[in-house]
Amino acid sequence: MIPLLKNSKNQLITGEGRYRSLLKMGCSYVACLTIENLPPEVLRAYRIADNQLTRSTEFDYSTLKNEFKFLFDYKILGTDIGFTALQVDQIYNYKN
Repeated sequence: MIPLLKNSKNQLITGEGRYRSLLKMGCSYVACLTIENLPPEVLRAYRIADNQLTRSTEFDYSTLKNEFKFLFDYKILGTDIGFTALQVDQIYNYKN
């Protein structure tokens, strides 16, 4: 798992979506790294860059479909981890 990044005041720098997903799944512990001594403008730029990089990531839909099926057995739905119902349907209907 990629740890969340926070500042010395325990404010998240990156990982808001991961944090919310973990809370929804009932996790009581979340790995975090504390970033100190960086100017606010660098942290803000890093936050934007981190979000942009994760947006451009492509999934292997065949693998994702198998993972969704596995998670479903544990009552974890795609909508619990950040996907819309439409996206979940598209992934379940994906043909190799």
